[in-house]
Amino acid sequence: MTTLVALAVMRILAGILLALHAYRTQRKPYESQVRDIRNLAFAGPRTSETVAVLLPPVELFLAGCLILGVGLPAANSAAAVLFIGFAVVVYSAMRRQARTDSGRLGGLPVLIGGLVMAVVLALGAVAGPQQLVMVQFQAEVLIVLGVVTLLNIAWQISSRQSATRNAMS
Repeated sequence: MTTLVALAVMRILAGILLALHAYRTQRKPYESQVRDIRNLAFAGPRTSETVAVLLPPVELFLAGCLILGVGLPAANSAAAVLFIGFAVVVYSAMRRQARTDSGRLGGLPVLIGGLVMAVVLALGAVAGPQQLVMVQFQAEVLIVLGVVTLLNIAWQISSRQSATRNAMS
């Protein structure tokens, strides 16, 4: 297996990890997501709410790009930045001994895994021609992924607003 194919396999694996994380996050109650972000990232209430709404759809968008091989190497670079951000948040939370609602943080394995994924994705962005690209119509697929992401964000906002209204009544 060549280096470029190995990097492409890791790119697809990173996409799968992002999709699983987004799915898991979206299944949690909104209030729990906001609390976790506030506990882990030193974020204020408004920032935590914004991140809770935007992060899962952005993760799904990047996951689709990485898995299908669309929008490369920009998707590699953006996902590398996201994995570095995760690693920084985990490191900061470990130093402060912060906890999530579920009590699970991931610790050192998540920190190292995030950094390794970031390095692999960055290497994939600069290594040369991309391998294992699953689609031919790059622009069209990017448009579809973008529209799905915007609909996901709209759904997130709508469901959060209805949850807030129900809690107030």
